[in-house]
Amino acid sequence: MFKVQKSGISQGIELTGTFDAIKRVQIRSKASGVVLEMPSREGDSLAQGALIARIDPTEARIRVEERKALLASQKAQLAQALQQFAQNEKLYKQNYVSEAALINAQAAKDSATAQVQAAQSQLDLAQQQLKDTEVRAPFAGLIGPTQIQTGSKVSIDSPLLELLDIHTVEFKALASADQLQVLKEGLAVNLYAEGQTQAVEGKLVRISPSTSAGSRSIPVYIRAPNPRLQMRAGQFGTARVKTEQTEQGLIVPLAAIRESKGLPIVYVLDGEIGQTSDQRTIELTVREQPVVLGPEQNSGSDNSNTMVEIKSGLKEGQTIVGVNLGPLREGNSITISPSTRPVTTPIPAKP
Repeated sequence: MFKVQKSGISQGIELTGTFDAIKRVQIRSKASGVVLEMPSREGDSLAQGALIARIDPTEARIRVEERKALLASQKAQLAQALQQFAQNEKLYKQNYVSEAALINAQAAKDSATAQVQAAQSQLDLAQQQLKDTEVRAPFAGLIGPTQIQTGSKVSIDSPLLELLDIHTVEFKALASADQLQVLKEGLAVNLYAEGQTQAVEGKLVRISPSTSAGSRSIPVYIRAPNPRLQMRAGQFGTARVKTEQTEQGLIVPLAAIRESKGLPIVYVLDGEIGQTSDQRTIELTVREQPVVLGPEQNSGSDNSNTMVEIKSGLKEGQTIVGVNLGPLREGNSITISPSTRPVTTPIPAKP
């Protein structure tokens, strides 16, 4: 049994929007060829550096061997040029060769050195291209939509798949100009993903400086931890922003709210308190009362302490069933014993 009463109600703002990953990237190919291996599929979890796809490395490996051979050739020519320069320098000091011959040997040495550096750069590039045939995860996350499979032919810059880290999510919603009067960074927010009843605590982290294209609404962004991955990128949801404003309103336990014909109701208890010589009893009659609900008011970490505002349908001082007794028949008699334990007494069915 619960007596409806007024209490200070924290005024909140309810916003709708979508969740997105805090880290989201489209993985593109840096090599061309046929995909030989793709060990993971959409929805799989990857560690940082894990293999995403292996592209046929045959051509890249051949280029590496070619560049190695070219580098070896250029190094041999450089060794010859160094030897020739050393000989000419010695002979020049003994006046056996002209200065022009020494200058020519110096130029040949410098050219051979540059050729070695160029060949080394080409080899480094070829080795990087060979490494790029193995596509690896740049960070730990989940595989999103994929555009390839084993056997697909890809080219450089072809999209392969999306990689998402949803251990922290960001919720984007559109707020009106009036709502922005009370919204500010740092406000606590309860996030509810579509299809879920348990809230996740988040924080308003930023407000866009401009309106959304084609509307007068301003995007706001709320960030929340998502360790159990119950919120997914692209999922719709609701944000209930807690503000510092409060006002008086009627509240009842959330457990008192039932449903009848798809609408929220409470069971109102009508009747008078009776006295007997040996005990104090309360004989009350059950009546279904439709109500209009406001926001939930959490007073603890579990749902047993959750209250909900009643916008209309009840008056202060009315008595209702404050706990979940299951479906009750309208007109049932409720007897409250001295132990305050409710007992439901069904009314006999009419013949």
